[in-house]
Amino acid sequence: MLIDRPIDYTPYKDLYQYDKPAFGAFRMVDIAGREFPHFKAVIYNDLEADNETCFRGELLISLRIMLGQLTKIRLVHHNIVPVLLISLMGKHARLLESYFDSSSKSFVMRSSDLYEFSDQASISKAFKTLAEYFLGDPTGKTV
Repeated sequence: MLIDRPIDYTPYKDLYQYDKPAFGAFRMVDIAGREFPHFKAVIYNDLEADNETCFRGELLISLRIMLGQLTKIRLVHHNIVPVLLISLMGKHARLLESYFDSSSKSFVMRSSDLYEFSDQASISKAFKTLAEYFLGDPTGKTV
């Protein structure tokens, strides 16, 4: 049977939590085509940040995005699914890079130090750096 209308298919489940501590995704970017499984998102958490703690929301969103990417038929030939998150937390932000390598069965997550949004100079510097990462091209071997 052929379906002639779009199907409401969302592979990314449960990217939001509304009770405390709340978290979610503002913006998500998935690169079209078979070449790149890379995924970028801007997320939020309503917790106070520090450089030593990875939040549950950051980890869950990263894992759920990876799971969604790994279930796409167009990306089935990729072994690595990289995810770049810009995590916003009050007057702070950080970059999180994570990937799952299916050949070695390992999950890796790296974090930048916190970017502070306390004055005009720090905000300008942080937004420039975060935009460079978010708007940059995908890199690395994933097959």
